[in-house]
Amino acid sequence: MVTEKYVRDFLGALSAQKVQKGIFVTTSSFDNKAIISAKNSDKKIRLVDKDELAQLMIKYEVGTTKIK
Repeated sequence: MVTEKYVRDFLGALSAQKVQKGIFVTTSSFDNKAIISAKNSDKKIRLVDKDELAQLMIKYEVGTTKIK
């Protein structure tokens, strides 16, 4: 599970690079504090967890195969 610490580290990396947006993708999930930290940030962060990642992979046919 991705905790608030990792989101804060990501925010710090964005600040160091002087960027305002970022996408944090995990094959796990985010805990509530991590989600709140991202929402309360002055930067625009998109959190993509395992469920959304799987949906996107299916939608865009990346690494997936349709079974007939």
